[in-house]
Amino acid sequence: MAVSLPKLKYDDLSSKSIQEFRRKFGYYLQANKLSAEVEEVKLAHLKSAIDFETDELIQSFNLGNETCTSILDALYNHFEPRKNTVMNQFNFFRCQQEENESFQSFHAKLKMLAAKCEFGEVTDTLMKTRIILGIKELELQQFLLRNSTSSLEDIMNHCKNHEEAQINQSVLKAQPGSMQEAAVSKLKARRIPNHVHQQVDKKSAEPYQCRRCGTKHLPRSCPAFGKRCKKCKRIGHFDSQCRSKKYHKHKVQCVSDASLSEDDSDYSIDSINNPVSQGADINIIPLSLLRKMGIHKRKLKPCRLSITAYGGFKTTPEGMTDLCVNTETSMLQ
Repeated sequence: MAVSLPKLKYDDLSSKSIQEFRRKFGYYLQANKLSAEVEEVKLAHLKSAIDFETDELIQSFNLGNETCTSILDALYNHFEPRKNTVMNQFNFFRCQQEENESFQSFHAKLKMLAAKCEFGEVTDTLMKTRIILGIKELELQQFLLRNSTSSLEDIMNHCKNHEEAQINQSVLKAQPGSMQEAAVSKLKARRIPNHVHQQVDKKSAEPYQCRRCGTKHLPRSCPAFGKRCKKCKRIGHFDSQCRSKKYHKHKVQCVSDASLSEDDSDYSIDSINNPVSQGADINIIPLSLLRKMGIHKRKLKPCRLSITAYGGFKTTPEGMTDLCVNTETSMLQ
């Protein structure tokens, strides 16, 4: 089946349309097995595709011995704007990679500009120079400057690989629950002691009104922790939250033994004449200290209190009892 050739009309003539017709004319000759035919046959097929006005224009060229190539070249040169080599070179040397432009697009733009500059044998050298000077990323440009003796192909390959690596890195960072994030989370989990996990319940993760600093915050986040009160000289609360005006002037702080935890050591025993707590709602001492005082667990009174220690952690007391403390000579020594 023969392939038809599109018409070349005078009203549609331009350098671009002539180039397009030249490309399709070559396909036409191949498809219809005319490539091996003599020039007279090819020329007849070409002229059958042009209108009267176009044929008159070709006659005005006075080509003499007409061929398909000479006719199409003459038409193209007639409609192609006169080249301004200086301006084309100016546009080439001022070409920069745009902010969001890929390297592939930047290289294609440079290559198109270079084709109009008539650089000849130095085209590759000038292309390499313009890529290095026009690349948008400063770090990549510094690397290319250090390796400016590399070939144009090596420069292009490095730019493409660098851009691909950046894209892959962006994809990895954008993925939720990535391997890096999971590894970091697992490492953090290992650093937290198991007994701390056992003590924390759902309520310990909720903010509460703190009596030590006067603000509302999460457990174990009290700004008064480790601070010394200027009124009572005790550690663990701010001056504004101190209740020392309620205390009796005779009071003794309990020195706990090594079995006390960080939270336990913050409690104290008051004088018998002053049952009000010293900086806490109740007074707590360990069973080991009671045994030293000769008080056994079976002698304790039942206690149904729910005690919240410093930091929001809850504990259940074994019982309660009444104690007498000598403010002159401590019976705990």
